[in-house]
Amino acid sequence: MAKAEAIKAEVAALSSEISKTDAAKVTAAHSNFDALTDLQETWVESESVKALTGAENTIKTNQEKADEAAREI
Repeated sequence: MAKAEAIKAEVAALSSEISKTDAAKVTAAHSNFDALTDLQETWVESESVKALTGAENTIKTNQEKADEAAREI
């Protein structure tokens, strides 16, 4: 259960405005979540999983926008 609490704390520590500088933290949290067993994953609250997924999506979207802007230059 301690590992699940650690994941929850990692996600809670992310800023509400996800930026490129948060990418490493989000990637680390995702890697740590993936390292959990199936049982341990059930101990991570769904809000934390949703927040992590949302942060990953924000980073992906921001990177896509940056790539598009770079192509237009």
